[in-house]
Parts: sequence; C-alpha cells; structure tokens
Amino acid sequence: MIEIVANPSTLTRLAMGNITGQVFLQGPAGSFPEEGWFDFPVVILRWWIQGLAEPADRKAGSFQGMFMDGPYAFVI
Repeated sequence: MIEIVANPSTLTRLAMGNITGQVFLQGPAGSFPEEGWFDFPVVILRWWIQGLAEPADRKAGSFQGMFMDGPYAFVI
C-alpha cells in the first residue's frame, strides 16, 4: 500500500498567502519524491483528490499526480 503523507505540523503560510509543508508518498519501496518533501500541499492535495476520483469512478483509466516543486509525478 502507498500512503500520502501530509504533515500538518510543518504547514507555513507564506507572505503571498500560499501554504507550504511536507507532502510526499510513502510505500514499501520508500518515499517519493523523498521523505520530508516540502511542496504546496493544499494545492496539490486538491488536484490529487479531484484527479483520483476519475479512475475510481471509471471516468478515466489513469491519473497523473503532479508535484509543484520539481519535475515529479506519479501515475495511478
């Protein structure tokens, strides 16, 4: 099983209003992109929740979950 890890104790609101914090995937093979990865969890978790609903509802065959920082993504 692969988990989405979003650590609320790391959330910080930037001057422009964006929120950053730890968000990464954790599975048997390790963490992706890496353990403790900082990104924009509010934004990307919204993308992921909306996008993951499509394969679950059989509206799409797959989903590509993007991270905002770096060229990282995962495919379900």
